[in-house]
Amino acid sequence: MSRMCLTALAAGVMAVGTGAGAADLPPLSITSVNLAGYTSGTVGATELSGLTYVGGNKWFAISDGTGRLIEMEIDIHPVTGSVTSASAVSGVTLAGASDLEGVAWDPTTGSVWVSDETGPAIRRHDPDTGAALQTLSLPAVYANIRSNFSLESLTRDPSTGELWTANEEALSVDGLVSTTTAGTVVRLQRFDASGTPTGQWAYVTEKISGDSPLTTDERSGVADLLALPDGRLLVLERELGGTPLPQLTNRLYLVDFDGATDVSGLAELDGQTYTPVSKTLLWSTSVYTNFEGLGLGPTLADGSRSLLLISDDEGGILPARIYALRIEGVVPESGLLAPAGLLIAGLLRRRGRSVATYQLPVASCQLPVARSASLRLFVSPSLRQSLNPPLSPFPPPAPHTSSTPPHHQTTPD
Repeated sequence: MSRMCLTALAAGVMAVGTGAGAADLPPLSITSVNLAGYTSGTVGATELSGLTYVGGNKWFAISDGTGRLIEMEIDIHPVTGSVTSASAVSGVTLAGASDLEGVAWDPTTGSVWVSDETGPAIRRHDPDTGAALQTLSLPAVYANIRSNFSLESLTRDPSTGELWTANEEALSVDGLVSTTTAGTVVRLQRFDASGTPTGQWAYVTEKISGDSPLTTDERSGVADLLALPDGRLLVLERELGGTPLPQLTNRLYLVDFDGATDVSGLAELDGQTYTPVSKTLLWSTSVYTNFEGLGLGPTLADGSRSLLLISDDEGGILPARIYALRIEGVVPESGLLAPAGLLIAGLLRRRGRSVATYQLPVASCQLPVARSASLRLFVSPSLRQSLNPPLSPFPPPAPHTSSTPPHHQTTPD
């Protein structure tokens, strides 16, 4: 490697972690800050589901009952992370929308991605006009959705542009919905920045904590996902259960893909042998509020990040609330390679053993990237295509043999 290349790298490449996986990143911790209401004014914002941060005090939420994208102004205290005010300021109906659940802001195009339980579908829209700009092709297995248990979530990795979604509870070919004896198995679905499916991993939710005689709507499934800028993935689970009085409980988990089976090639999970992802509980609450949306907000004064949950008020039956949290341990999107203005962060992951060479926009500096433990490059979106060849997400994990006991999902006769 040339002296110029070494100098450029030394000037600003920030490698996060030196091992192979999320264990090499700082541990994550989440703490509660405050509960706040939000007002809809003349906008009529109701039944809000997904939540995504745009910048400043601007956020987007979506209404699963009206098919509208709602612009919100949410003021967050820069030191404490508390929500000091929150209101809906405008709304636009999205073309073709039916039962919107997840939303993700795409700053590279100034558009929003949404997931729709009806279809199901994932579309990209113009946030000003509501026009549909792009519709993704979903893997065929999602034709087996259960009614009202479809694509409940959507998130975009701010560093790679990858999209993640998941069905709320099991597809009809993957096993049972959640019960008081077992959770349900859902598929965590990944798409690359171009919208091509690049992997599925099985995720098992918590079981229902109890059967109440006061409701028949017990459930325990995935309400939303959040891709962090350092490559880690959070899952928001929502449970309605308990006895004698039913409780609404939300839990936030960190996903660990190490040793998990890519189930993309399995047309059904019921009766198959595979290893699901593992998970670590980071936070939970039971405040009888139906939190369905999860968004990562601005950096606070101490370097932690704001993390917001938004609730579905079920048309005025339940409280319309935002829960402000703080999350510590999130690695920023990027470090600065000053001579070229190239923003890079490193995250080591197991992703096969091929080798790629990227031509950095610094004279003739070449950076070999060995993927045996795979250095994942996070590049600012505006400069990503200046790499030669253009930088694209790494392929899904290669088949992996693990000592972790496989999950065997079987539906009782």
